[in-house]
Amino acid sequence: MTYLSIKFNSKYFLLIAFLFLLSSCSVTKKSKNPSLKFNFLDEYVIPAETYFNDEEIGGLSGVDYVDGKLFLVDDRSSKPIIYEADLQVNNQQIDSLVFMRSFNLKKTDRGFQSIALDLESIRYKKGNFWLTSEGYITGEKNPSIFQIDDQGKFLSEVELPSYFQVGGENQPRNNGVFEALSVDLQDSNLIWTATELPLKEDGKTPILWNRFTPVRFSQFNITTGQIEKEFAYSLDRVVKWPLLPFVINGVTEILAYQNNRFLVLERAFSAGRGEKSSRVKLFLADLSEADSSLGLEVLNKKLQLAEKELVLDFKKIRKQLPSKIIDNIEGMCFGPKLTNGNRSLLLISDNNFNSFGDQITQLIWLEMIED
Repeated sequence: MTYLSIKFNSKYFLLIAFLFLLSSCSVTKKSKNPSLKFNFLDEYVIPAETYFNDEEIGGLSGVDYVDGKLFLVDDRSSKPIIYEADLQVNNQQIDSLVFMRSFNLKKTDRGFQSIALDLESIRYKKGNFWLTSEGYITGEKNPSIFQIDDQGKFLSEVELPSYFQVGGENQPRNNGVFEALSVDLQDSNLIWTATELPLKEDGKTPILWNRFTPVRFSQFNITTGQIEKEFAYSLDRVVKWPLLPFVINGVTEILAYQNNRFLVLERAFSAGRGEKSSRVKLFLADLSEADSSLGLEVLNKKLQLAEKELVLDFKKIRKQLPSKIIDNIEGMCFGPKLTNGNRSLLLISDNNFNSFGDQITQLIWLEMIED
């Protein structure tokens, strides 16, 4: 996470306002004819203090959908829980979300007891789960990308390059590592991940004005455990002025959409703005012309970054939601195919167990319209 100290004296304010004006035109804008369009279908809010198997449901940072079932992960390091829920939809509305099963990884496999698990993304693949964990960089615990069976037993993990590990020439920022995970469209033995924030030596974290903020998109072969491809993608700057000294923007999820093209979810947070603290945007990223960053310990500004196109600013649909809130959305997956043949997206928010104020756990359902 990123902290921004703000001193409200006149000289500082004028300087920031000037920098803000200089950078205002460079935020990724939505085109008049975007490649993808989205319609809001429905929202389902899990009530606060809802319990299943004696655990409060919350902190949901990742979601996947398979044959009517949702798989969700709770990102608490002390209780890394995976939930399985039955999702019933009818006439483009969510009828019900019924939790059926859950398990805590630290109870299903004792090997996880000594590992700092901060689960962020989940993908169901051939009866097993692939998961990302941000680790605990401050505590010198590495992030990880690993596979478990459907009972929570550890199976395998990928080998991370040195720049994703603690203590090297470059390393991740604490709480800014692997938020995102997707299975490759052409080869199911390949998975993609993205860091939430730039590595410490790669660039700066996003704030209210522009600077070099690249994150890494990496492809791993799950058979060999080795990294095979990597590219860089630039984060948008923060656009909402915080009323408290804290701002952040980062990649919270990716989905392989077409060959070399990904849906990318960016979530910004500006503290002190209550229900309007979060700003969520969905981009279409194209890696086909980007330079390879594979093996580069530190990125440089001469690299050709991935192209990006804004396809949905969630503020455009906020008033259509029954809750009238776009909260801390962190998880995304393809949802049920609609009766008109269109694909859909499901998105889940992480309420942080209300540690940052009143938040909700919301499931948003969107129709995706492709040209």
